[in-house]
Amino acid sequence: YTTTLTALEQQAREVSSTQQAKLLAERLLNLANQEISTLAAEDIVLMADSYGHLVSNVRELGGSKVDFEALINQGEILRAKVRSLELATDENEAQLEKLYRSDVWYDINYSLSAINYWQAWASLGIAYTKAGERDRVKWLNKAENGFKTSSVRILYPSIVYGSWLGMGYVAAANGRPELAEQRFRRL
Repeated sequence: YTTTLTALEQQAREVSSTQQAKLLAERLLNLANQEISTLAAEDIVLMADSYGHLVSNVRELGGSKVDFEALINQGEILRAKVRSLELATDENEAQLEKLYRSDVWYDINYSLSAINYWQAWASLGIAYTKAGERDRVKWLNKAENGFKTSSVRILYPSIVYGSWLGMGYVAAANGRPELAEQRFRRL
């Protein structure tokens, strides 16, 4: 299972079309829909990282609103799967404590933060496709909120750094160059 996810993650790094990204995202969701007991900690991290590569590449390829909305929805499905790892304890105190003390807990938190972070980038991608339209502001706000939420995950410096970068892009897209510069300087 992990080798399949590793291969998918590598393919997600090398996406060359939005159609290819769509197919890989569907494969990722199919793998995520496996029985929860078959998932290892490294699997959820690979899923989150694969998702991130897909969002990043779709942005670079100039994806459409439909492409980004599909990625945001797929991120929600992945997030629910990751959360189900915690829910699988059925609120059993001993199992919860064991989970909270394990490395799996950090992998769960990393994955949730990474998925949220990449959803923010997908929201920013939608905002860029909506130049001059009224709901552009809505997508910019969603992106900024996602980046703000991710920026407090000090345990994951790359996500914090990228979140400040994203907030700078949002400020620039909102016509606020001073705020954008301030956010970029924090990098």
